[in-house]
Amino acid sequence: MNSSRRFLVIVHDVAPPFAAAIHTILSQLQPLLHEQISAAVVPCWHGCSLTQADTAFQQQLTQFGEHLLHGYHHHQPSRTGWVSRLTNQANEFTGLSAHEAEQRLHWGQQVLQEAMGLEVAGFVPPAWQWGGVTPALMSRCDLRFGVGFHAIYGVAGGCWHLSTWSWDTGRIASLGYVAHGLGLLQWALRPRAIPCLVFHPADDERGFLPLGVRLVRSFLNRGYRPIMFRDVVS
Repeated sequence: MNSSRRFLVIVHDVAPPFAAAIHTILSQLQPLLHEQISAAVVPCWHGCSLTQADTAFQQQLTQFGEHLLHGYHHHQPSRTGWVSRLTNQANEFTGLSAHEAEQRLHWGQQVLQEAMGLEVAGFVPPAWQWGGVTPALMSRCDLRFGVGFHAIYGVAGGCWHLSTWSWDTGRIASLGYVAHGLGLLQWALRPRAIPCLVFHPADDERGFLPLGVRLVRSFLNRGYRPIMFRDVVS
């Protein structure tokens, strides 16, 4: 398959507090992509775990074609440093030991399976920070691949390069325009990399959603085909 003719679209921070913004994002993307949209789901957003009572959210999850594990809490209150400050301490796995990281992956898998009935094969580290997570650790947690900012990594080997657009840079909303330029630059420098468009709930409020939708339309008009992360790895 020619990587220049396929692209990925994923919504990060999929959790009940952002259900309204996620609904808006899906209402813009589904007419263009149908079910070819991935969800990076947070099982216990800032300590509030998903339960079987979250039926409305469970219904929203069915609108995605694929579900990936996006950390456990998506928050690390004890960490300092510029990434923590910029992302409002979203870098959950920074500073965790391998044992602590493995625990959180297992807990996340358990919540998604028991509360939402989801079997997930991929992991997306919050704030793109892997911490102690390695391919071997992901394999022990029944995950087949991890998705970083620059590439998809298979636990059994294999690396697929990405050119990523992600407009939510944390505390400073205007940096989203810089991030958009970074996506264009990556794509220009690595034309064989797979374009990956990352939407966040904040994109709706901050006005980046129309920009992302125009980019989706641009790829479709050029003959690019939306696919799932599992399709790349398999």
